[in-house]
Amino acid sequence: MDTDIIGAIYDCVDAQQPWQSMAGRIRSHFNATGALFKLSPVADDGDGARFIYDATPALCENWPAYNNVYRHLDPTCHRAMRSDTVYDLPTLLSPGQDRRHSEYMAFCQSIGAANALFAYLGENRGMRMWLSISRDEKQGAFDDDEMRGLINLMPHLYRTASIQLMRDTDRCVARAFADALADLGTASFVLAADGQILGSNRLADALLMEGGPCYEFKGRLHIGGKVQRRFRDILRKGLQGNLLFEEEVAGQPFFILVTPRSGTMDGIGCGAAYMVHVESSTSLPKLDIEALRRRFGLSWAEARLTHYLAHGMTLADAAVEMGVTAATIRTYCKRALGRMGLARQADLVRAVQSNLLRLDH
Repeated sequence: MDTDIIGAIYDCVDAQQPWQSMAGRIRSHFNATGALFKLSPVADDGDGARFIYDATPALCENWPAYNNVYRHLDPTCHRAMRSDTVYDLPTLLSPGQDRRHSEYMAFCQSIGAANALFAYLGENRGMRMWLSISRDEKQGAFDDDEMRGLINLMPHLYRTASIQLMRDTDRCVARAFADALADLGTASFVLAADGQILGSNRLADALLMEGGPCYEFKGRLHIGGKVQRRFRDILRKGLQGNLLFEEEVAGQPFFILVTPRSGTMDGIGCGAAYMVHVESSTSLPKLDIEALRRRFGLSWAEARLTHYLAHGMTLADAAVEMGVTAATIRTYCKRALGRMGLARQADLVRAVQSNLLRLDH
């Protein structure tokens, strides 16, 4: 087996356009006029199929005709195919028996794809994957050695395509979560240990563009105003628990929550080290005691007290509601402030009233 092409297709995973790079490598290796990946959801009737191809100009120019007129005649859309077999056009088509097949064959010949091989690569992540490579009449048909070469290459193509599908899926999931955070009104950043911005949702991007409490400098996140030095020290020394800042810009208070990603700095020490969420305090969300406990690492009693204070109760009122002494309620308050990294009861109320708590609902 040709190890060069195997290594080349695995290298394509790191290319800027992985699928197209794979198609280009395969087309070049088989001296073909075109190479096409077809990806279709398992529960799809074919209309949602995705096509990635590398082809000569003639094939590219005729792609709209294929996609709009002839795609429903493509035998790969209708014939069951084994994942350990390579098929050619004569095997999949019966020109004399089916007028539609004759039309499809004539179309293939007209665009320089008179000879073609088809392979079903298998299923992964809810997607079925096919590959086809084509040649014009001048280049001639694929011989038996080339068909065997493609069969031997298919397990590697499946693995490479599966890796890329996994990456595509992870990007889609990450974007879905980022969009969900943005819909909640939360600007969110993912940072490396040195403050390098590894990822951000659309509200975070807008925040950087608007020049609010956060800005980007040399690819790193900076927080303006009085908290910048403290934020820089956190990134340098590390952070053991959540930390909440308040910064005022143009008279509007912003809340900035820094959360360490525990465990991500083990081993080689790369990857996401911090999540930073930025929100403005514009409304009081419906608070949940369990959400308070999870978000700030509070005990049940501390979370219950925090809930009462955020809804306007005094310490005395909360002591009565919870059935404890004034000394006990002051202890709960002191512990809650310590866990949240705050100094005053008023800071606690403002922190809880920020929209950050909606992340836990």
